[in-house]
Amino acid sequence: MPSAERSALQPMLPADTPEGKLERAMAQLKAALAEAQPAPGSGVLAKRTFVYRMITPTPDEPRPTAEVAIETDRQLSRTLAQSAAKKAVEATDEGTDKRVSGAAGAAQTDRIANRTFQYSRQENVDVYLLAYQNDRWELVTELPPDAAVERLLFQMALGSDAPP
Repeated sequence: MPSAERSALQPMLPADTPEGKLERAMAQLKAALAEAQPAPGSGVLAKRTFVYRMITPTPDEPRPTAEVAIETDRQLSRTLAQSAAKKAVEATDEGTDKRVSGAAGAAQTDRIANRTFQYSRQENVDVYLLAYQNDRWELVTELPPDAAVERLLFQMALGSDAPP
């Protein structure tokens, strides 16, 4: 799939062609992805990138189509993992007669924090199909009810007429 990046040396495609309109929609998607970040201080780190490609029309599907793959990489921040680990160690200590403190308690907290940070990482790639119809690109892939962020991203990229 071609990258979502276009070199400064490459000219923009004509605006009135499906290719040109796709290029502009993907520029909008890039801007939307840059804005759709977790709230500062939420303790969640997220990075989203995407690639897209035009699919050659076939006799079965004569209209232009495109595929967009969005890769999402999420992870808890180290600070949030450390805080959660400290609470877990304290909760465990309350249920026992032995209290782990000092260097042993700090080492246990660090082990739990590192494990939490490591295992909190989630990577996934979602692929969406677009079709060119009615002189514009439209999302063909049906989004599940819990895909609010993706719905908003495509509304921003394709215009407010994108599926709600």
